Amino acid sequence: MAGGVRSECFRRLLFFVVATLLVSAVASTQSVPGGKIRAAVVAFDNLSADRNAARLATDLVVDALERRASWLVASLGDVHKAVAAAAYTGNGPGEVDLQTIYDLRATLGIDVVVTGTVIDFEDGVEKHVSLTLRAIDARTGEVVWQRYGSKSSAYRVALITPPKSVDAYSLLDRLCRRLIRSFVGFRSRAVATSGEAEDLRLRLAELYYRRGRYTEAISHIEYVVSRLPIDDPQAESRRHMLGDTYERLGEWDQAYAVWERYEAFFPTARRSEITFRKGRALRMLGRHDEAVEALSLLDGLDDEWSDRALLEIAAVYRDSADYDRALDVLNEFVERRRDSELLDRAYLEIGMMHLSRGDPAAALGAAGTYIELFPAGERIATARYIYGRSMQELSNWPEAIRFLLKALPFVDDPVTANEIRYRLALCYQKTGDLERAAEYAESVKTELLTAEPARTFPAIVGRIYFGLGNHESALKSFTSYLQITPNDAEVLYATGEILLELGRTEEALSRFLSVVELGAGARFYDAIWQAATILHDEGRVDEAVTLYAVLGETENPYEFEALLSLAAVYFDSDRLDLAEQYLRKVSDEASEERYLIRARNWLNTIRYKRSKSEGTR
Repeated sequence: MAGGVRSECFRRLLFFVVATLLVSAVASTQSVPGGKIRAAVVAFDNLSADRNAARLATDLVVDALERRASWLVASLGDVHKAVAAAAYTGNGPGEVDLQTIYDLRATLGIDVVVTGTVIDFEDGVEKHVSLTLRAIDARTGEVVWQRYGSKSSAYRVALITPPKSVDAYSLLDRLCRRLIRSFVGFRSRAVATSGEAEDLRLRLAELYYRRGRYTEAISHIEYVVSRLPIDDPQAESRRHMLGDTYERLGEWDQAYAVWERYEAFFPTARRSEITFRKGRALRMLGRHDEAVEALSLLDGLDDEWSDRALLEIAAVYRDSADYDRALDVLNEFVERRRDSELLDRAYLEIGMMHLSRGDPAAALGAAGTYIELFPAGERIATARYIYGRSMQELSNWPEAIRFLLKALPFVDDPVTANEIRYRLALCYQKTGDLERAAEYAESVKTELLTAEPARTFPAIVGRIYFGLGNHESALKSFTSYLQITPNDAEVLYATGEILLELGRTEEALSRFLSVVELGAGARFYDAIWQAATILHDEGRVDEAVTLYAVLGETENPYEFEALLSLAAVYFDSDRLDLAEQYLRKVSDEASEERYLIRARNWLNTIRYKRSKSEGTR
């Protein structure tokens, strides 16, 4: 019962606050011309303790506006769907971003957006409730009316049994009339003009484009450009934005079509740029011969697009893996164009080209030249990356780490930054600093690596964790790697070692035997020895003997250990002749004292055992 009274009290208080706010509007005496005002009321924000307050306030305003013959109010459900589709996350209580306003207008055809916020607070003496209302012109995004009002809890109590003179609904109705009169001119602007659709789509296109939301921008730009006369002198910027958006989306065929179709309609000052963009689009489409032909038209011109074209031609040759021709173009560039603003970029391209052709020493020289000539250049981070990567490929791990660390904080491209972290993990592993190696390895995103590093990276991570003694993490990484590369003997062997450490002997044996089945390799004899030892310890002596015999027949690190193990097996089974045979081979062929001592001791034991047996007889 008490809760119902409080809810009714809060409801009446909201009536009063809404009414008070609307009364406070500066009402115009001008009558509103014919036509209807189309409005969207966005669900109010709630900063009060009553969870239903915002919904109640929203319903009050919608109800008041709907009862006015001159207003058309979009349903709250349609407004909610439109706001959700715009993916608006909010800039603050009672606010709607400009993009959402434009989307509401385009979707629902509205003229006004109404927003609000309900707040309750304490001033140290009593509780208050307040309501902020705002009206926004849906064409311009401008706030054209805003009011704020509040009332104390003392009046809330009084409203439980309000005086007869207070009729909240009729009061709200009167005050909404004043609200409507404060929107002077909305109704006259509600009638669409012939260019309104194009203007709205252009606004949306520009807004999406500036925010980098190119997928959403493209349909609006296409709409606007498609309605322009082909020779419209005002269309230059819109066509340029269309082609540029296609490029940013990676739709190079569409970009090329735009530049090709409208090239003649761009002013002469922009022709070089359009020719360059056509050539670049052809390169990205893999039409290399055509790209070189188009870009060569700019050779000899004295402008930035000529310089850009030469670098782009070098890129065409790089894409074709014709690194020598690419380097010829770049070296000619740095010789002939010492004053070019793109000289720094040319040195970096030379460095990258040398890396691509497997010449890290030459790449190091190009990057070093850049660092010397342009120590504060805007591409200094890229130069440090090339320098560090070259040092890594030259196995100078400390210098590689130093330059990669200098580059990382200033690299904006997430793919390059990810590759730097990957290389730092490798370099720290090589220096033995496994903790730092693990730190960078954990920050690497495999999906951003190129194909080969992405394939091998789990194995690298596994080795780092293995070195740190983190066997579970190492096993997880190695297992992930083996799912893609199941026949890597090194990783199979390392996995076997980990499983052995974890007490999972049968699984370890399986890994070692897999290495043996792969045949000759760096881990072949290691795996035979590990497998033989496990089999011997588990009592599978016959299988162990077979593997010991393989090791004892050829020269390998385990040859004499295997022969001694065979001697031990036959000694334990009382087959002394065979045991003696293997021991004499060790005694005759081994050079290390540790093997000789053990063999001689065994032979003495056998002689003693035989003499004792003969004495007994």
